[in-house]
Amino acid sequence: MSLIEKWQKQWSLIKPSGDVDESHAGVLVLCERAGQRLILTKRAAHLKKHAGEFCFVGGLWQGSDDDLLVTALREAHEELNLTADRIELIRLLPSQRSFYGVNVTPILAVLDDIEPYIINPDEVASIASIPLEDVVNLDKYESIHVARGNYRIKSLRHINESYFVWGLTAKIMHDLAISHWRSL
Repeated sequence: MSLIEKWQKQWSLIKPSGDVDESHAGVLVLCERAGQRLILTKRAAHLKKHAGEFCFVGGLWQGSDDDLLVTALREAHEELNLTADRIELIRLLPSQRSFYGVNVTPILAVLDDIEPYIINPDEVASIASIPLEDVVNLDKYESIHVARGNYRIKSLRHINESYFVWGLTAKIMHDLAISHWRSL
């Protein structure tokens, strides 16, 4: 049984609750069933925040969004032209507060295959994928310190040879790994 199949059997989706505003974001921790891989995007280089960094599909809540699930699905369409009918939502992961004060709600989700997709170059430079077995391997994470302006931030990094994945993205991946091992 694949990791995705285990998660689908063990976990159920609970809709996010509480008031949301422009300081909230919804992101998809998007897993591809075909390749058993986690899908990330590399943010476009011209963006003001987190340019060139790897992150989850998703973004800030907008007034027209009913909830953060809608936010994450809207962003999936805007960033990669993925339609909601291709994405199955599995479980909420623990919410996180970003360095910039955004309350981020990660939603574990699965789609059969990332193909076809169309990158929106206004937001995304490329996509990346990491084997799910590496994502749930707790030995693949390490603490790091990163300089941001006048700040030195203690953070987390996912260790892999292809991509530098750190910060909130690595923290959410680590939370998924912990949730996986606790459910066994």
